[in-house]
Amino acid sequence: MVGFYDKISPKNSDIESEYYSFSFASYRANSFILNENCYRVVLVLDGNISIIYMDEKISLNKGQLYIINPCKVYRVLSNCNQENLILYFDINLEFALNACSVKTIASFDFDSVHEDNIEYQEIISTMNELLCLYIFEENVSEGVYVKLVRNMLKKLFENFSSKDSNDEKEKIDIWFSKKLVEYTKMMFEEPQNGYSLMQLSSDFNNYSSYVSKIYKKVLGVKFVECHIFARIEKSMEWLIDSDKSILEIATECGFMSSKSFYENYKKYMDETPSQFRKKMRCSRQLDYKYTNMPSILESDVVYEIFEEREDANRTVSNDSDEGIHYDIDVNRSGFSVEACNKRVVNLNIFGDRWMETIETIQRSLRYDYVTIPLLFNRNVYFVYDEFSKERIDFTKFMHYIHKLENLNLKPVIVLEFMHISDKSDLINMREASYKTLERFLNSISEVISVSKLKYWKFELKMPWVWMDYKDDEEYYYNKNLYNKIRKLIRNKLQNKKIGIHMGNLNLIKSNKQYERVKSIVDDDFDIDSLSFSVVDPYIYSDKSNNKCVLIRRKEHIDKIINFVNSLKERNRYKVYISDMYLYYEWEKLSRYYWESMFALCAVDSYIEMQENKLGISSVKYYNNMFSSRERFEKKKKEYIGKYELSNEFGIYNACFYVEKILSEINGECIYSEPGVFFVKDDDEYLCLLYQDIHRNIKKVSDKVVMNYNSSHEKYKIRISGLHGRYKISTKSTHSENGTFYREWKNMGAPNQLSREEKEYISSKITPNLYVEFVDIHDTYDTEIKLGLFEIKFIKITKIGNFV
Repeated sequence: MVGFYDKISPKNSDIESEYYSFSFASYRANSFILNENCYRVVLVLDGNISIIYMDEKISLNKGQLYIINPCKVYRVLSNCNQENLILYFDINLEFALNACSVKTIASFDFDSVHEDNIEYQEIISTMNELLCLYIFEENVSEGVYVKLVRNMLKKLFENFSSKDSNDEKEKIDIWFSKKLVEYTKMMFEEPQNGYSLMQLSSDFNNYSSYVSKIYKKVLGVKFVECHIFARIEKSMEWLIDSDKSILEIATECGFMSSKSFYENYKKYMDETPSQFRKKMRCSRQLDYKYTNMPSILESDVVYEIFEEREDANRTVSNDSDEGIHYDIDVNRSGFSVEACNKRVVNLNIFGDRWMETIETIQRSLRYDYVTIPLLFNRNVYFVYDEFSKERIDFTKFMHYIHKLENLNLKPVIVLEFMHISDKSDLINMREASYKTLERFLNSISEVISVSKLKYWKFELKMPWVWMDYKDDEEYYYNKNLYNKIRKLIRNKLQNKKIGIHMGNLNLIKSNKQYERVKSIVDDDFDIDSLSFSVVDPYIYSDKSNNKCVLIRRKEHIDKIINFVNSLKERNRYKVYISDMYLYYEWEKLSRYYWESMFALCAVDSYIEMQENKLGISSVKYYNNMFSSRERFEKKKKEYIGKYELSNEFGIYNACFYVEKILSEINGECIYSEPGVFFVKDDDEYLCLLYQDIHRNIKKVSDKVVMNYNSSHEKYKIRISGLHGRYKISTKSTHSENGTFYREWKNMGAPNQLSREEKEYISSKITPNLYVEFVDIHDTYDTEIKLGLFEIKFIKITKIGNFV
């Protein structure tokens, strides 16, 4: 392009998101651009430009925005005598579709939108907010960016998605589309090469007329036009910076003759190549404002955006010591909240103490399902966790089942087959495992009635089938054994659908492995669910990474969703994470904070699950790194920090009380921003307030928590649309004070606790409760302060109308 274009580097060097990026551009001539795999939000910060997009001309003045769809070629029309500054915000396509739970690319219509439109202005304000955070703020976690981007996307899809978006609903093969974009990218990079529609059609082994039609639908322009655009774009550099003749430039850019070069220049640039060269060389004498990144960042335009943001923040804060303000209208619509957190609980949360603790835990949390891992070889083993198991017979198994059913827990039986590395005993052990399973399933089918069996779930865990194999012979043997076991399970269990445990997702890396998984898993059998283990790769890394653990978890979840989408072309699977292993440098933090961090992670996990409709059964945290994955597997028990609901004394901790609250949430989420999650269910409302975990960790690790004001944050909440008399209950979890570890250490960390001591510690840990009764006439205002890692739950229940 002629002018300036560059990506913006974030102030926080830890932010390296693949989901979005900012760029500045200043055009001094027409330009032809390929937008690849992202939605491109175009915001004019200064001057004006016109865009030719999908055969339409769109004029944009200062303060106006437009959106270019993924995989589209567009033209920018600009005058070298007029300054312009454009802000590009590129949002990854898959991230955008996942964030808004849509499957097809949508077009956006701003033609009939007035500039005073509230939603339109909110999107521009969000863009400006993101830009200011990006280039000025050093301590903002990536979670804040992700949340703002998601909310902006939802507003776009809800308010500006064109009714004619079905243009792109025609099913075009994804591979076909990607190849066309890759081909076009090469054409823009080296337009002088002999690209032709005939060659492209030959590459696709298809008719030219069909490829031409699909090309226009995917890229938004005709193939011949696009090739001309690429050659003209390349020629502009040489016309300005070289002394080559017009004929030489035309030839080197791939034009067949100077006449063709002149005609196309006149058609698409409104001037001849000679006129363009003369004009651009004369324009060098002009003093342009936007020539490099420092000049842009120091410009009046960017300063105005920053000042407007500061003024808005000051207006919102209004003498509130820069408190965070939330405006919530209960009449808004939102997305359905499901009890994701209580669908499945993994027994390894409780370990070998599960018999002692699960009864009291279940009485309060009311999980629906519990996983029961069974390992088969020559015997059957009940697997408590990765490090301990118990050999059981069928009688003992049924004893455990009855105990769990009495607690209203339905079993998810995980049937696991150990990978045998010793090839000399390979076939014998696998045959023995198969026969053990067959006997076990025969016992189930004889003892358990069909009416009861329909509430049971079964999962098959054999990830070594696609993870490890030495040759094709072993691969086919594994595949046949896998399908043989699946058939056995289905036949013995009345053709029941079964779930598949995929193993560690991080180990499925190459496309070849993806295809192997699909060839084994995605066959003629119906699949009830898919589950995964997810291991944070930083656990076995050679360098420390201070990136927020929640953002890394978000990246893992997005990876899972993308992988699942690649598997389920025809089917719709239920998906959950069976085990998640995460790393964080907690040595910087006092143990007094760990319990509070676990609880805050539970809230973030819950919101993550609601937004992605994805459950997590168990989470384990590590504060040590390992030199390799193999060493991690051998040593992980020594450093494990479980996301537990109680401790060795059977005293509930903050995680338990947080989970208890979360398990009761149902209804519709009508407001979700970083720090707040608001749900309505008829005349009952629940608001979760929480601090940003990354910012809290930074405060503690940098030792900036010196006093009450520096460690607390103020929230001002306005809830409108309420009419009547309400009961407002506020529960507050504890942070570093009032945790089990703190109270236990204060007692001298004894090995045993008396009944009175347990009751005393429990009373300290139990969340504080404050209740008030108020009459509300439309608007309810409240101001709340949150301490480090503190979580508040505000429950608003209508108890009557006005007298």
